[in-house]
Amino acid sequence: MADFIPAADADFAEWVKNFGDQTSQHQAEWGLPLDKTTALKAHIDAFLVVFEKAVGPEATKGDIALKTSKRKALTKEVRDYKNKYIDPNDAIGVFERDLLRLPQLNTDRTPKPAPKDAPECEVSFPGPRRVHIRVRRAGSKTWRRDPNAAGAVIVYDFCDEPPVNHKSFTNSLFCSKPRFSFEFQEEDRGKKLYFSICWQAGGGDKSPWSDLEKAVVP
Repeated sequence: MADFIPAADADFAEWVKNFGDQTSQHQAEWGLPLDKTTALKAHIDAFLVVFEKAVGPEATKGDIALKTSKRKALTKEVRDYKNKYIDPNDAIGVFERDLLRLPQLNTDRTPKPAPKDAPECEVSFPGPRRVHIRVRRAGSKTWRRDPNAAGAVIVYDFCDEPPVNHKSFTNSLFCSKPRFSFEFQEEDRGKKLYFSICWQAGGGDKSPWSDLEKAVVP
């Protein structure tokens, strides 16, 4: 596998900024350690300040030497973080590694089968016209994606009466995160939103579908 760390300083700065942004933004969702992730983000931000000064028109030899030293230390820290918290992490799949701009692991291996059980769902209403649906593995205590799934698929429609089954819906959406957020129009308030959700594995196979659920748009 080719080295995932860009060689050129400018490319490294852009890449490592994205790495810090993504791990910080998704820390809780991906189950990353808060202390290590916060420290890494702080070190990345500090490096970027040093980098901008080192490539500026008034850069000194000392600025350049400091940039080189900081990059060396940060590169080691990023490698260690990736090896400990990213590569063995079941919450980080193909989509997440693309976000992190990391090469995929074992792309020639047999794809994981779809989960055998339908996901559990919970509906909340964070505000007018807004419907939030989160999903988790059946029996789990945390709202995280099933490790055998690349994401979840929701099928949904506004209906006066419940559809016959998941095949009757006309709208569908895939999301790699264990949640769906909808914001509807003012005229949709009071309408019945029926939906069903399943897990989808990386190879496209799907789990059983959840029972039909109903939410009334607030």
